[in-house]
Amino acid sequence: DAVMNENWFTQDEGISSISSTEIKIWLLDCQSTNQGIAILFAVICTTASSPVMKYGLTLLPSDSEIIPYSCGPLIDLHYEQPYQPQQESRLLSISLQCCTSISQAAVYSKHFILPVQLNRVVNGGEPRPDTGLNIIDIGSHNVIIGSGTCHRELLFFTLKHGVISLTVFAFTDSSPQKRAKTFSSSFTGATPTFRLPPPTPTITSFDSYEEETEQLKNAFMFYLNNSLSDATSLCANVFPSSSFSLGIDTPGDVATMKLSEMILNDLPSSDPRWSDGTLSDATRTGSTSLIIIYQLQDKLEAHTRFVQFLTDVELLDKLTCVTVRGRPMNTRYLLCEHAEKISASMILKRMHNRIIEDAVKTLLQLRPPLPHLRPGLTAQDIFYSQVDSIEDVFEHVLICQNNIAGSQDTPIERLEVVV
Repeated sequence: DAVMNENWFTQDEGISSISSTEIKIWLLDCQSTNQGIAILFAVICTTASSPVMKYGLTLLPSDSEIIPYSCGPLIDLHYEQPYQPQQESRLLSISLQCCTSISQAAVYSKHFILPVQLNRVVNGGEPRPDTGLNIIDIGSHNVIIGSGTCHRELLFFTLKHGVISLTVFAFTDSSPQKRAKTFSSSFTGATPTFRLPPPTPTITSFDSYEEETEQLKNAFMFYLNNSLSDATSLCANVFPSSSFSLGIDTPGDVATMKLSEMILNDLPSSDPRWSDGTLSDATRTGSTSLIIIYQLQDKLEAHTRFVQFLTDVELLDKLTCVTVRGRPMNTRYLLCEHAEKISASMILKRMHNRIIEDAVKTLLQLRPPLPHLRPGLTAQDIFYSQVDSIEDVFEHVLICQNNIAGSQDTPIERLEVVV
């Protein structure tokens, strides 16, 4: 507390008339980061007629063996609550969760999350117009039980929704306005950039990124041909770090999404039935199932290589978000979803039975036909070649299952099909 108090009066010129005995500071939580020890604190002016509890962050250097005698700049979170002694326990039940490898964090209680960027604490921050807080309210009927991190993502364990993740993006504001407040309204002249992407962003049509997608594909081919230097150079030129500053639907994110989808829906050119439509002996003897399994395994291996490629050319950590199903989604999570779809397709193929076969045929009748289909292809060939939309079949599986359950088959026959 002594270090905080001294730093407080050193940095804030607006409270020179207030004695240090009139300031009460609570150190609420701390987290180790690669920039130092991030400290969450709360403060009130005890002599104010209507005291208000304010919350802030600071950084304690930990890069030397010398005991620190001062902390970094005090960053006002601009989150405050009216202070009453009987409510003190609730007001102090605020915690901090940081990612140690990147400069982002979140302050949270049982019912809300406040995203934070730690580089604002490190650099001291620049004054910005007060545009309001981006507090994430999880609802009065939900509770945050705990928090953690995984692969540079913030994780929160909630009672109602299970584990949820959070990615913090910088708020880019070019306005020249500056704000200078005294202790009566703020205890520091710095404000953070705690801004998430807008919930309904205006995005550029994905069709405009065809060239970037083709360039990423070329870089991937370089990588597969053991030319990592060429692949890295091409990616650095096409997708510089500055191109990811928008935070959502950047050229790199969209190109990654589209190339990943291409791998999922790639037609098996090595299978002659897709090129000339002839029925091989393998098809006649029922080995088509094994062929499809091998094709799905090839897709899983190709997708795994693609993710490794993104890592090796230093693109994976730069990815932000892309719009999927009308909502922003972390691009790295989308890559995980694509890998899961391939694995799910392989499991579904091994479980393939009468119900799944009927559901697949029903689904294909509702879909527009693929161009240049050959007569030798089965419904399974066509369905399992389009892995990206594998989930569409499950609705029809339920319908077919209900139809069989109500059919004239004997109970044993119905049970065998359903099970």
